[in-house]
Amino acid sequence: MTSDEAIQTVLARRRARRSLAAYAMERGFWPARHHLLLIDALERLARGETNRLMVFQGPGTAKSTYTSKLFPAWLMGQKSPHGMPWDVLACSHTATLAEDFSREVRGAVRDRPHLLGYGLSEELSSVGHWATTKGDHYRCAGVQQAIAGKRGDLGLIDDPVPGREQADSETERRKTWAWYRDDFRQRLKPTAAIALVMTRWHEDDLAGRILPKDWNGESGRIQARDGEWWEVIAIKSLSDGGPDPLGRTEPDQSVWPEWMPNEWLIQARASMSARSWSAMHQQQPSPEGGDFFRREWLGRYGAIPAGCRYFLGSDWATPGGEDASVHTLVAVDASNRLYLADLWTGHGTTAEGIDAALDMIARTKAACWINEKGPLWRMIDGQAQARMRERNVFCPVETYARTHDKTVVARAIQGRFSQGMVMLPEEAPWLAGLENQLLRFPAGGHDDMVDALAMIGLHLEHVVAPPRVALGTTITPGWDLFPS
Repeated sequence: MTSDEAIQTVLARRRARRSLAAYAMERGFWPARHHLLLIDALERLARGETNRLMVFQGPGTAKSTYTSKLFPAWLMGQKSPHGMPWDVLACSHTATLAEDFSREVRGAVRDRPHLLGYGLSEELSSVGHWATTKGDHYRCAGVQQAIAGKRGDLGLIDDPVPGREQADSETERRKTWAWYRDDFRQRLKPTAAIALVMTRWHEDDLAGRILPKDWNGESGRIQARDGEWWEVIAIKSLSDGGPDPLGRTEPDQSVWPEWMPNEWLIQARASMSARSWSAMHQQQPSPEGGDFFRREWLGRYGAIPAGCRYFLGSDWATPGGEDASVHTLVAVDASNRLYLADLWTGHGTTAEGIDAALDMIARTKAACWINEKGPLWRMIDGQAQARMRERNVFCPVETYARTHDKTVVARAIQGRFSQGMVMLPEEAPWLAGLENQLLRFPAGGHDDMVDALAMIGLHLEHVVAPPRVALGTTITPGWDLFPS
């Protein structure tokens, strides 16, 4: 090795010891932007700046690579906040997977001792419990498995649930919760940090029992039900146009476009149930049955009958806020059955929202545009009327005052759902988000889609004229139902 090569080797080791990202690259991994977000959170955990971390990412996003394979080895090369060697307790949904992670970390420590400045102890090196030459300890266990030995400084849980069957089992969820409270947490020191990294499967999974009941997918500092504060990073596989920890502003942007192209994820969404997509990929599981709206009420259609009348319902949000403005377009057939034909959400300007509504009206010759009467609509009304004249697109506008709370206003549309009179498309990019809001209503953190549907329900209670006589052929549904 030349002197220059030796210098570069030393510099690379210094970078790897200071930075988890640099260590990952020395190991042959190139972090994407969602990995860098995870790395930053893990480094702050190592420095003691935070002690509770939840990260939710979809399958195939390499969260285990950085959390369970790279981070523990790098962590044990860092000085701990208490100045003593690290004691790491790493868990996953089965003992077999936990041991696989342990072998990966142990092998990296054994094979490259100079990279992080320590090696593997010869005295204690079993896969279930091994130590380093500087006195750190690493133990692993499966979720629901008894944990013995000394208490840990870091408790790491990587995907406590292996699949849908276990996630849907109330018995399994109770066992996992009991293990977390009575085994896992009791094997940690009072000052220990906890990192829970997982794909969501069920509203009542381990994360769901820790988070507050009104948590609705947001990232940030969240107070748990027991009063503890957690840093939560929830990353959707496809952005939805709302607040996003990766800064994605447009819908249907991939979490990892270099590996998971947008088109591939859109196809994955089309091939999955809305419930599974919303939970596993968007990290927003909805209740199995629902409360105000029941899952069994959510009918499906393959085509909208010809001759329907179309109604547009809107729920407006203040521009620039976290809430979205929503337009729901509903087709009503001769039997008064409703078909949710299209749905638009946006966080942009009022002008963008008006044009989106007029696009729907122009394509369908909508019979009525329904809005909530109030200060927000009074500010929008004049602009909307002027834009209608500019575009030569006209539609009667009806407004209804919200004189009761959200549940009372939504009773009319709830009644139609309960009678099987509201049909949802078999496939649409917004379907998972809508189902999630319906099934969580009224306890969910966001209900703008439900509010827009409720406006249509209020109006249809007053409609006495029958639908138009059916003409022409049926319309095939989908998110591109009305192409530009």
